[in-house]
Amino acid sequence: MGYLARRRDTHTIRLLLLPTILVVVIHGTYGYGGFNREYAFYTWLRGLAGLSTIAMTLDFTFTHEGRLKIGESSLTPINEQSPPPSPVSSESSTSSNVPPHESVAERSLPPWALDTLEVCSTLRGIGLERLRQGRIIVPHPRNPPFTTLTHFMRTSIISFIKNYLILDLCLVVFKSFPGIGTPLGGSIYLSGLPLFHRHTVALLLSIFSGFTLISGFNVLNGAATLAGVGLLRAVPLPNGPRSSIIPGAADSPTRFLDKASGTKPLTKNVLGPRRLLLVNALLANLG
Repeated sequence: MGYLARRRDTHTIRLLLLPTILVVVIHGTYGYGGFNREYAFYTWLRGLAGLSTIAMTLDFTFTHEGRLKIGESSLTPINEQSPPPSPVSSESSTSSNVPPHESVAERSLPPWALDTLEVCSTLRGIGLERLRQGRIIVPHPRNPPFTTLTHFMRTSIISFIKNYLILDLCLVVFKSFPGIGTPLGGSIYLSGLPLFHRHTVALLLSIFSGFTLISGFNVLNGAATLAGVGLLRAVPLPNGPRSSIIPGAADSPTRFLDKASGTKPLTKNVLGPRRLLLVNALLANLG
């Protein structure tokens, strides 16, 4: 579907393929039983990947003109060879002295495959024409910005190690309490403690849960950054790596998730705010 979204006059084909792709994704995500509590985290990741794939499929299908990059006026026909993909640009990114270099993917994959991988992995919509106006949140420029690849990699490695240590500390704290952090589960309110200590422990566990989520996502983001820039030799943006938004400074969960993901939620782009509100209400009633 990502390949067809980068080809001209393929809207009818995408509409015809939509039911088949949705059935395959839903069956692959939810059609297998044998749930084991020890692998609950991986089951959650599988469900999250399935939902993300469904959202991207709907987004590619109902975009009539296809996925245009900034500066493109039309797409390549399906029966013609793709030109070599140009680097994705961001209008709000600053200039960088990092020299461009050919990545491993550009040397080993054909242009059409690179184009497909690029549009499928650009979840924030940087460089896409349709998501240009008012949907992308680009981080503030660093002061000073990254000027060399060594500076970027050093900062990324330090950020990765720091977030990994925070994540490891949170997991150690969870495992030190009975029933917390195990597949069997448990209550954060320990009945053997006095009232004040019981609520204090519950509050600390809730705070550590938030730090676990934020540091965990930062670890994944750091690993992807190190792999993309260090191994695949991709050219980094001068503003990256992007630091996390402070949860305490957010005035609502929706605004926090918008800023943390760097763009409006993909389901909101597909459904629109009113239909998304209706879907949320239906899911709440079903739950």
